[in-house]
Amino acid sequence: MQNTCGAIVGLIFLVLTNLAIMIAFATPYWLEYRNINNMNEGLWAICLENECTWYFEENFKFQSQIEDWFKATQGLMTVGLVAGLLALLVATLALCCTCKNCNPNHTVAVVLVVGFLCIGVAVVVFAVKASDERKAKLKWDFDNYVRFSWSFWVAIGAAGLSLVTAVIYSCMNRKYA
Repeated sequence: MQNTCGAIVGLIFLVLTNLAIMIAFATPYWLEYRNINNMNEGLWAICLENECTWYFEENFKFQSQIEDWFKATQGLMTVGLVAGLLALLVATLALCCTCKNCNPNHTVAVVLVVGFLCIGVAVVVFAVKASDERKAKLKWDFDNYVRFSWSFWVAIGAAGLSLVTAVIYSCMNRKYA
């Protein structure tokens, strides 16, 4: 099978999308707290200074104490990560395997749109509830002590990259002989 320029560009965007999703998923910098011992909070850990406490430590003791909206964000980001990895698997197999009567590009595009929707909803839920309940702001003000940190912004970028990559794959119309 002959690899097209679109397939290579799509795969590069897909790898970048997955890197962004993984970084946002794994890093504990969704929220940053000022004046509280340099505290940072991510989807899976809270870090004070240089020591992190993971939500699933001690038989999920901390996981049972977090809010439902936070668990929903964790779940939606997990589905988004799985969708990104599944799209990467299908796209990689499509590059090296021949399929006579199928077009895997549209499958990759649909899976990426699902990932985009999950990550997008996760980010919106997190933003609304964190600003509501934890008083998180976009930047530091005189009266706030919590702001959205770089992992949160990477998650927004991952959602955007997922949508752009889905458009690239949906526009590819390769024919297999």
